[in-house]
Amino acid sequence: MSRLKSSTLALPLASLADHLQRHPLADEPLAARIAQILADAGVFDSHDHAIYLDFFRRMHQGIHDPELWPRLSTGSLLLASPIFLAWHEHVSTHCGPQLQASIDHLALQTLAVQLTYATPRLHAVRHSHTLDPGTGLPNTSALGQLLTQARERTETGKVTALLHVDFGSAMRSCTDHTLLCAAERLRNMQRHYDSLLLIDRHTLGMLLPNLSGSGHAMLAAHRAMALLAEGLDLGGLNVRLHPQIGIALAPDHGSEPAALLSAAAQAAHEFTQNGIGLYDPGRDWLGLLIKQLEIPLREALLNNRFQIVFQPQLTADGTIMHGMEALLRWHDDKLGQVPPHQLLRVAEHLGLMSSVSQWIINAALRQFRQLIEAGIPGTLSINLTPSNLRDPELPSFIANACEIWGISGKRLVFEVTESAIIDDIDSALRVLEQIKSLGCRLALDDFGTGFSSLTYLKRLPIDEVKIDLSFIQEMRRSQRDADIVQSVIELAHRLQLLVIAEGVEDEATTLQLREMGCNVIQGYYYSKPLAPERITEYYQTLPSPR
Repeated sequence: MSRLKSSTLALPLASLADHLQRHPLADEPLAARIAQILADAGVFDSHDHAIYLDFFRRMHQGIHDPELWPRLSTGSLLLASPIFLAWHEHVSTHCGPQLQASIDHLALQTLAVQLTYATPRLHAVRHSHTLDPGTGLPNTSALGQLLTQARERTETGKVTALLHVDFGSAMRSCTDHTLLCAAERLRNMQRHYDSLLLIDRHTLGMLLPNLSGSGHAMLAAHRAMALLAEGLDLGGLNVRLHPQIGIALAPDHGSEPAALLSAAAQAAHEFTQNGIGLYDPGRDWLGLLIKQLEIPLREALLNNRFQIVFQPQLTADGTIMHGMEALLRWHDDKLGQVPPHQLLRVAEHLGLMSSVSQWIINAALRQFRQLIEAGIPGTLSINLTPSNLRDPELPSFIANACEIWGISGKRLVFEVTESAIIDDIDSALRVLEQIKSLGCRLALDDFGTGFSSLTYLKRLPIDEVKIDLSFIQEMRRSQRDADIVQSVIELAHRLQLLVIAEGVEDEATTLQLREMGCNVIQGYYYSKPLAPERITEYYQTLPSPR
């Protein structure tokens, strides 16, 4: 970094610095504008924001420092043009026409220099589906090629290890800068043929060829843990990261990318001790379940073999049909009745959840249309899964389904759990707000069982709260559970939220909930889930008023 004297920038920089020394310029409006540009593009990062602001502040002192540009994330590099235009407008307004030529020259030339740093990286990212656009790191699409290279470097009798370094337990939303800093720290242990990749928005992967075995891989995982625990400089703060690290070995635990990723992720989430876990096929109940269900599940989806049932939701006095919840069922000729949670877990793992959810939405709305025509009142509730909330196409699919079946969004409620939201709350919020814009209602399901229920009451655009059945079914035996239920009802009402109690199975609990002011009851006491053709019959049995 130095004051330029012999370049075409030297004279206009000196003129600008001299003017601003005599007429100081407040940079708060520029800082706010840069922040807005980054935020509107969905790539706001305080580190990148500081780099841009620092660059312009130095220019105001007569200094051009292009060495700042390599430190920007790729996503922020894409926004150089609108940010330089914002600076141009800000400085031009302050300095007036006498410096306009100098300001124009500075804007064009400094942007041109910035682009010489940015263009090679942007070109590589834009023309490769194997690079993450935000960080420039290889993504999971590159894993097949990286595995092939790793196998070529692995001697007979040795293994390749995939480390799944998941920061989700430490921080639920990692910025690109955080991931890049963590990757840079892990490079301290990289051999020249090791690879780093981005698995998802809070997980890095390390592919380590030619290791002697599981013990060698465990040593590498401990080394990674120690490096990250030393702390990263994030915006002036020293942040120590303590990730969950899962280890999968090729070929022992799989040779294909999907199998190896799955094994490493499961090791991180289910087999860890002191933050590090090695995949164990003998404890892999999900792997066994996938082997059992994958082919039948794909065939059932292809051949329309699922069923939808509806569980009625009644006002607390049992006289008015508030609505019903759509529930998925699957009876296989060989497997029998497959539990819904197993079906959904396997579908999530196989990447089929979007297709399953679309089937549920279409089937439920088609049958709900028939019930509406039969005079059934109330709303239809449909559950959303974690992958649904990462699907930017879901809101448009819902809008199209509503149009096809002629159902107003006001008749639909989409239920989400805290665990579905917590991995990437910003992405979830974007999807939920778009669904809300269709007129649909949103419900927070299993309330009270997650990490920070009150936080989600504040942040999410919800209309309803469903109290988890674990509290409902214990409230007759536990005064503490009864107090929790009462507090949730009172808090929700103060926030103008409707309260639904699920899992209500007896009259005494129903009467207690009614006294507490609970709005709606769902459970076997009023009705088990019913086939669509039985809903009209059930509705006609309700006492007046209806």
